[in-house]
Amino acid sequence: MKGHYGVRYDATLGAKSRIWTELAGLSVANQNKTGPGERKTSGYTRGDIRMGVDIDKTWSFIAAVENFTDKHYRDHLSSTWQAFGLNDQVGRNVKVMVKARFWPVFTTAGSAAFRTNQSGTHPLPD
Repeated sequence: MKGHYGVRYDATLGAKSRIWTELAGLSVANQNKTGPGERKTSGYTRGDIRMGVDIDKTWSFIAAVENFTDKHYRDHLSSTWQAFGLNDQVGRNVKVMVKARFWPVFTTAGSAAFRTNQSGTHPLPD
């Protein structure tokens, strides 16, 4: 069993920009009911911190620290864990990203631009 959870704060900066920060967690239960040839795997909990600035509809700057507690863990379905018993999951991971959205660039009168995410399709904000 696996659970994702978190909290996010958004604030508007001027007419088109916004800043956000989020604290997210992932908890995975022990995997003791294994099939033939599979290894049992201990459960774990790890935490991530992300913050970003959306300058406009196109440009965003994002910084993240994933697994900020530097927790050592194994993904049960990892091929290197199952085949060789090796821990292939990274420890703490620090990222700095620049994100550019290029699609859709143009919309026609009466139509709307949409983005798709895991929870469905939502209109893009103005």
